Amino acid sequence: MNLPPPPAESDVNVSPGRQGWAASHTSRPLQELLQRDAQFFLHQSASTPCLSALKSASGIWLEDIQGRRWMDFHGNSAHNLGYGHPKLIAALQAQLADLPFVPRRYTCEPAVELAETLAALAPGDLSKILLAPSGSDAIEMALAYARAATGAF
Repeated sequence: MNLPPPPAESDVNVSPGRQGWAASHTSRPLQELLQRDAQFFLHQSASTPCLSALKSASGIWLEDIQGRRWMDFHGNSAHNLGYGHPKLIAALQAQLADLPFVPRRYTCEPAVELAETLAALAPGDLSKILLAPSGSDAIEMALAYARAATGAF
């Protein structure tokens, strides 16, 4: 007897119905791009398969390569300003033109201003800043510090 895979916390719908929907809602160029994506990217078992390919993102709007537009309520780092906010782009361009990177063995005015602002916003006596390259790295670093401070695992 063929049993379906066990349910996961994410959408892993690979049913014939989903495949039929995808075939009827995707153009040939989109299907080819999705196939190339599946060929070269490792897709985790609990992640949703790619359903489309984006051409642009602006404000709250996403547009795929077929010209379909929809509002993005998920955001992934675009929650506050939206995609491509002109003020953010201008600030990034100005900083990249002036000083694109500073290793932590040096300092610079923008880094100190950011640390001061974050320390002022933090509750209680939290006043030291450690920047992390990603959210998952920040969590790993926080756990390591918590273990070091408490002696607990």
